[in-house]
Amino acid sequence: MFFKSFMAALSLSLMLTLGGIAAPASAWSPGLTIPHLTTADFLRTVGNAEVPVVVQFDARWCPYCKALQPHIDKLREEKGEKLAIYKVNADDEPDLMNSYEVRTLPTMIVFYEGRIVGRSDGGMDEKELFDWIEAVEKDIEKSHKK
Repeated sequence: MFFKSFMAALSLSLMLTLGGIAAPASAWSPGLTIPHLTTADFLRTVGNAEVPVVVQFDARWCPYCKALQPHIDKLREEKGEKLAIYKVNADDEPDLMNSYEVRTLPTMIVFYEGRIVGRSDGGMDEKELFDWIEAVEKDIEKSHKK
């Protein structure tokens, strides 16, 4: 009996992890306020932004994405007027994953004036995230002074 219950729980866990069954929205509560981009609206949104655009490629099942989420939320709170922040669900948008050669989750790409100006593959703590964003902002500033 225990083995059957264990196998049923394991099967359900694997299906949720591998995308066989959609996880309930309540399981992914942090970051719900960050808009998600689809392939259809990605280029229009990224290409027409008047500020740098940070795009986080993530997935519901990714533990590193979940760990990064509070830091992304804080980044949005503190720099939301200077940066546009969006997410792309890796499971829902495989074409975008392939187009930007995203092989690691989370991956963060910063776009400015339609081109990539920064990229980070893998998880970060809060300080690393803010330091990385600051470095990207400085690079953008330098390129516009020339």
